[in-house]
Amino acid sequence: MQPSDPQGQPPAGESQPPTYGPASSPGYGAQPGYPYSSPPSPPYGSSPPSGYGTTPPPGYGYPPAPRRTNAMAIAAMVVSLASLLTCPIVGAVGIYLGNRARNEIRSTGEDGDGMALAGIIVGWIAIALTVLYVCLFAGMFSLPLLFP
Repeated sequence: MQPSDPQGQPPAGESQPPTYGPASSPGYGAQPGYPYSSPPSPPYGSSPPSGYGTTPPPGYGYPPAPRRTNAMAIAAMVVSLASLLTCPIVGAVGIYLGNRARNEIRSTGEDGDGMALAGIIVGWIAIALTVLYVCLFAGMFSLPLLFP
């Protein structure tokens, strides 16, 4: 291969590499009138064109943060369920905690209303079982007195 002459033309007999598209000066953007040139940028301080820097359409972005579960609702359900296995009279504590938890949930918007309601219902069932046990126990010892 022979060196090219000073004007940048290849020596005779060698062909130039093909060029694609219009020639442009490096670093100065596309030539005027070129169909694929980018739109001019907006002046400094003006708002960006539509679609750039705007908020995404609805349905995109981060999901909302999960809501917290009320701790008193959890305690109401646990105490009420434990009262069925240990001492049914403790169901009254579950009823109290469940009612307080539901009031807190209404004012704060936390989750746990179902657990608080379960604590109240199971607490009342435990109280009803306590009353039933007392009635049966009293009846069992009063029978010999009624029928000597």
